[in-house]
Amino acid sequence: MANLHSQYTSGNQFTAGTIAGSALGVSGLNPIVDRLNSITSDDGVYSNLGSGTGISIGAGSVVELTNKTSYYALNGGHFKPVQPNIDNVYYHDDDNSINLSANITDGTIKAPVNLPHGAVVTSCIVYANDSSSTWSLNAGTTQMATAACNSSDSTISSATINNTSAFENNYFIKITGLTSGDYVYWAGITYTTDYD
Repeated sequence: MANLHSQYTSGNQFTAGTIAGSALGVSGLNPIVDRLNSITSDDGVYSNLGSGTGISIGAGSVVELTNKTSYYALNGGHFKPVQPNIDNVYYHDDDNSINLSANITDGTIKAPVNLPHGAVVTSCIVYANDSSSTWSLNAGTTQMATAACNSSDSTISSATINNTSAFENNYFIKITGLTSGDYVYWAGITYTTDYD
C-alpha cells in the first residue's frame, strides 16, 4: 500500500468522517482519496502526481521533495525611503507604485526580501518608469546582483540564501539614483529550492 496509511486494509475506506467503500476499497465519494488508495508499490515513482508539485513518491515508497523553481514579487509599496525622508515619497494605491517628489535629485529606497533558507537565487529584476536608476539585491553588505532598472541580472554571487544569521544576511533590494517623477512599480526574484 506504499505506506500511505489510508485505512484500506479492512476493505472500508474512511472519507470525511464517513465509513464507505467496497471490497476493493473504492468509495466513489472522493476521487483523490480513491486514487491514493489504489496506489501500489508497482507504480514506481508515481508520475501521476504531475510535474511542478514539488513532491514525488520514490520507488522505495518514500515521499520526497523535488527541486522547484519559484518566484518572489514585491510591488512598489514595499519599498521605503533610505534617503530622502518619508515626506518626499508618495505611494499610489491604484497601481501599487512608489514615486518621488519634484525636489529629489538622488533618492534611494529599499525593500526587505524574505526567501526560504537554502533557496538559490537565479535572477532578479526591478521595473520602473525610467531605466537610468540602478537596483541591487543585497545580503547585508554583500551585493548579490545589480543592474539598471528594467534589466535583469542572472549572475548572482552568494546565491544561496542563509537565514541562520539575520544580522549578517539581511536580504533587501535597494534602488539608487531616483530623481523627481521616477516611479518604481515592482521587483521580481526567481529562485530554486534544491532538496537533493
